[in-house]
Amino acid sequence: MVHGRGFQRLGLLALGLGIGAMVASTPGIASADSLDFQISIDGYDLLPTTDNAATATSGVGDFAIAWGDGADADATGGYGDFAGAYGTDSDAVTSGYGGGNLDSALATGSGSYAEADGGSANAAFADGDDSEAISGGVVGSQGDGDFASAVGDDSFAQAAVGNLDTALANGTGSYANSGGYLTHAGVPVADNQDFASAFGIHSQAYSDHGDNDFASVFDPTATVNSPGSTADAEFGSDNFSSVFGDNSVAEAGGSRLAELGSNDIALIFGTGGFADAGSGLTAPGDYDFASIFGDGPYNAIATGANYLYDVASALGNESGTAAATSGGWLAELLSLF
Repeated sequence: MVHGRGFQRLGLLALGLGIGAMVASTPGIASADSLDFQISIDGYDLLPTTDNAATATSGVGDFAIAWGDGADADATGGYGDFAGAYGTDSDAVTSGYGGGNLDSALATGSGSYAEADGGSANAAFADGDDSEAISGGVVGSQGDGDFASAVGDDSFAQAAVGNLDTALANGTGSYANSGGYLTHAGVPVADNQDFASAFGIHSQAYSDHGDNDFASVFDPTATVNSPGSTADAEFGSDNFSSVFGDNSVAEAGGSRLAELGSNDIALIFGTGGFADAGSGLTAPGDYDFASIFGDGPYNAIATGANYLYDVASALGNESGTAAATSGGWLAELLSLF
């Protein structure tokens, strides 16, 4: 095992030396008066640090590369980590909380930021000016196998404080958050296997404060002048929320001001709708279903008890309570229409 790790380190160093030599021989990149490129492998800087506008730092078995004025890549605190920063004032970090192994962070774009740490096998990808992606754990918490991707200017994605969480933000000003959270006292509460995806300008997706939650927005028609859509599946477990359209909000789960709600579903296929399943402010419910079909404004509200349903469309509105005698509440609900 020791010999194997030694060969890996030797291979990394040889690769870095080859890249460094290639960069050093490239006109306009490595001139003494304008160097803004740095590579660090296995703890060694491969290019001069004096008058270098880029900074790269690596630990044993790690690889960091930075390219751009003020770019900073830091891959330390674990083994097999990678940090890549490309762009003016870009920042990529795998060296924060916990010092896990096999973490990867890649930031591309002016002012972009990618952080993957606090556990092992986490990945963060930020692509766009002032974009930000964070995966893994925080102080006092380890997160493993998390993935966060923010694509688009001013986009944000965070998959942290839990395991196997995924957050995808795609579009200018988009926002996706999955996993756990911090209490008001700063205590981390880990939630696992949450998924949040926000596709479209100003779109937002939240799946946290519970396990196995799913929130998704698909809003390809959104413009810079539209508010975008939001999907919430949080404050409970096994909640599902999805929006296909612009200027709509779908909420499934419990409430920040009340107890948790679980196994709730909120769906919107259209523009200008609001669907709420189980997330009533004073009395959430479980196994609730709220759905909207068509462009609104429509509201579908199924909160305050268990097994409620509310379906709104251009053909009318159907609401009530679905029986749960056999446990197959969704099948029974669909049989009512």
